[in-house]
This record gives sequence, C-alpha cells and structure tokens, in this order.
Amino acid sequence: MSPKPDPLSYARGDYQRDLLEGRARWSGSHLTGRASSYRGRYQRSRDALRRRLEAAGFEISIEWERGERGRYLYVLHIDGQPVSARS
Repeated sequence: MSPKPDPLSYARGDYQRDLLEGRARWSGSHLTGRASSYRGRYQRSRDALRRRLEAAGFEISIEWERGERGRYLYVLHIDGQPVSARS
C-alpha cells in the first residue's frame, strides 16, 4: 500500500493551508473585522476541506478540548494528530 499524500495537498487557498498548519482556529473565532462578516463562507470552506480529506482516506475528528491557554476550543485531528491552532 502506498503512503497517503500530505494533507496540505488537499488544501485550496491560504485559509485552508493555515488551518492545516496551525495558524488558524477551526472554530473561526480568530476572524475579525471584515473577515468576520464572511464567517459563513469560512465555515463552508472548512466543511469542504474536511470532506476532501475524508474522501482521500484520512481519519478526521474535530474535538472540543482545552487549549494551551486554558480555554476550550475545537481542534482538528487528522489520523489522531492535532493540526489546527491550539491557543
């Protein structure tokens, strides 16, 4: 069986790459200013990324857990490893 490709190869655009590289929060709580008025579009982008990763055979979970600073947040896990921002 060949190894799975890098999850980043399924990201379309900077926002999805930021999610997978831990620079953006899965919940979208980091969106401020004008970006916050497009919250629904960012949600659809997150959903599309999740669907593409699942279709590629990655095990995806989005878990509610305590972050580095003590607050709770949603964290994206791919094959059991946390990848979205945890602060």
